[in-house]
Amino acid sequence: MPRWDTGNEIKGGTSMASPYAAGLAACLVSALAQEGLRPAAADIIQALRISARPFGGARVIDDGAGMPSLETAYQWLEGGHQGSIYGVQAAHGVTAAFRRNGLADQDSVETFTVRHLAGLRAAEFVLRADVPWLTVDDAVDAAPRATQIAVTYQRSALTAPGMYVGTVTAVNPRDSIAGPLFTLVNTVIVPTDLSAKALFDERRAVAPGSVRRYFLRVPQADATLRATVTLPDSQSQQATVRLYEPNGEPARAAPEDIDIGQQDAGSTVITVRAEDIVPGVYELDVIAPPLSGATATVRAELGPVALAAAQPGTLEASSVLAGAAQASTASGQISYRLVGAERGYAIAGRGQPAETLHVRPPRWAKRMEVDLALPPGLWDELTDFSITVYDSTGQQIHGGNQPVNYPFGRLSVALSDSLRGARLTIEFYPAFARLPGHTWRADARIRFLGPDEPVGEGGTLMVVAGGRSVLRLPNAPALELPDGFGTLIETRVTTPTGSLAARRTIVVAGSRSAGGVGGSLR
Repeated sequence: MPRWDTGNEIKGGTSMASPYAAGLAACLVSALAQEGLRPAAADIIQALRISARPFGGARVIDDGAGMPSLETAYQWLEGGHQGSIYGVQAAHGVTAAFRRNGLADQDSVETFTVRHLAGLRAAEFVLRADVPWLTVDDAVDAAPRATQIAVTYQRSALTAPGMYVGTVTAVNPRDSIAGPLFTLVNTVIVPTDLSAKALFDERRAVAPGSVRRYFLRVPQADATLRATVTLPDSQSQQATVRLYEPNGEPARAAPEDIDIGQQDAGSTVITVRAEDIVPGVYELDVIAPPLSGATATVRAELGPVALAAAQPGTLEASSVLAGAAQASTASGQISYRLVGAERGYAIAGRGQPAETLHVRPPRWAKRMEVDLALPPGLWDELTDFSITVYDSTGQQIHGGNQPVNYPFGRLSVALSDSLRGARLTIEFYPAFARLPGHTWRADARIRFLGPDEPVGEGGTLMVVAGGRSVLRLPNAPALELPDGFGTLIETRVTTPTGSLAARRTIVVAGSRSAGGVGGSLR
């Protein structure tokens, strides 16, 4: 490290790791060149992998081969070993096997396809599994083109909730100390079914730089998920919390990392409302800082009531609970809140030029949210996409830029006094993998949030097991609305013990005051 950056020796991310790995490779190439040797790329790669020291307690999916040792890698190359590069494909076409929702009631088989790409070709693979729940043949003859290797998962060992990672390593029996030819990585996730029971993990220690992962099954749409992470020793500890949707995308209810500890109360609550829930297996991560560990208490639960959009102005309530709990009646107290306004836009992109929306935040607005949903098929044709918000002078507003790294993105910005009532420009800017750009489409939703006031009359909700109940939303009060916007009403259901049972916001027909302001699409 340069002297002026002392104290920054540990950094995370591929932006840091890539130049470091490239520098190690350059050192090896340079050293061997001084001896008149010209190593192949496969040799350099293998030398760095075989020399690496795994981090204590880390899994291969986090750690890879570990921390490379330059001197050990150089000695391996001096020993005359040869490297090999093999391409590995799991059954679903990716480089590792991944089961996100556990296994069925029997053992399961994953078949990998292995192809030789470069370097030394082995005639036989000697195979070894590193965990008892994986079984594989002791040895397999290498086929001329593609070799099929079957790996069996033992269901009886994969019952408790958690993440199970196991690898099968292949070596060349003619040079076993040369290191692995390839590794077959297997991950099986057994999630906690939140419809059957809540997750509660008290005072879990997370090692420095490590991640504690929790997998949460949400079996149905329209439920409400609530996750709480607390650092009991928050005065001396820090941690980062992340929540991911079933497809691996950051949860739209919490699109950014949440840092807790030291500077706050040491606790965070993430609520995924019914309109944002995505059925499947969520991942909740607690990440300790690189140089110090953390102790966290984690709780996650589903509210017992699902709220689905029904006929205009109504919601349909049903029970979320599964198993024995489903036999009981779900009950709670209903309340309605006026929270803001919302409008949807259909965007027809013309290619590379940015598409823009123009809106004027009403005087009551304290925050603006911009949702953008792109067709999944379009996503592979893009290299980048961004949402940027400009004020009336053309200056980007504070916090008004968000890269869209997945087919869905949400930008949330605070609105200062000077921005309310002023004309804002929201720019959607695509970058295409192949030029020139072509037509594209997306759905945008603009939401203004500000008031949080009771509206209408609440009441008591009771939903019998397997039954449904219709909730009629109150009429929207008079509110200054931009053109085309509808009033946002949030329905809250609280259990008799005071905990969250359900939460959902929905647009209802609203009456617009004389002070309405405009919005347009260009």
